[in-house]
This record gives sequence, C-alpha cells and structure tokens, in this order.
Amino acid sequence: MDNLSIEDRVFDSQNSLTPDEFAQLQSVRELQQALITELGQIEFNKILLATRHEEIQAKILTLQKEQQVFVQGLNNKYGSISINIEDGTFQKTPQNS
Repeated sequence: MDNLSIEDRVFDSQNSLTPDEFAQLQSVRELQQALITELGQIEFNKILLATRHEEIQAKILTLQKEQQVFVQGLNNKYGSISINIEDGTFQKTPQNS
C-alpha cells in the first residue's frame, strides 16, 4: 500500500491534487501574479520616464533659445566678445572683414 495520509487519500479520491501539489500550484500562481504586477509597474514607469524625457527635451530647447537671446544681447552691448565663464571676464574678438 502507498504512504498517503488519510487527508491525501481524500484528496486523491475526489480527483483533486494532493495538498502539497495544490500548495505548489498556489505558490506558482502567486509568484506569476506578482511578476505580472511588477511588469505592469515597470511599463507604467516607462511611460512616466518617456513623458519626463519629453519635458526635459522641451526645457533644453527653451533654454537654448534663451541663451541665444542673452548672447545676442551681450553682443549688442559689448560687440563680438569671448567670455570666460569661470570668472565673467571677456575679451573682444577680432572682426573678420
């Protein structure tokens, strides 16, 4: 005779999995559900990152335009200059004719 407990035989006689098999099935199912949830969170984070990426790109373009306007203002005020960004000094640059 096999070594099944009474509980195991009841499961077996009802065409059911053994308690250990059922527990293992539940464990696999729970792990799968957790992984699916985590994958969904990753996809959601990807969307958030893509949105943030687009926002930063737009800010960089705006900053570049502001920088061009600022440099143009400096050129109008001082003429053609080369600026030392470390200390704020500048030197006139020769005009090419």
